[in-house]
Amino acid sequence: MPNKQVYYDKIRTAGHRLTNNRKVMIQILENQHLTFKEIQKELKKHGYHNVASVYNNLDFLIKEN
Repeated sequence: MPNKQVYYDKIRTAGHRLTNNRKVMIQILENQHLTFKEIQKELKKHGYHNVASVYNNLDFLIKEN
């Protein structure tokens, strides 16, 4: 099972929503260590421009890990 699928399942099992933004962020971070700006740049390529969402989802993923 790919790493990202493990995270998807963990989020769903905990009763949280697996939003498209979270899916894309997990895909971007899979097997990479990126700075905030690098994550933000990659998310913009996928159409996600809201900086607050980046911070909120990073915070969420850190707490759920």
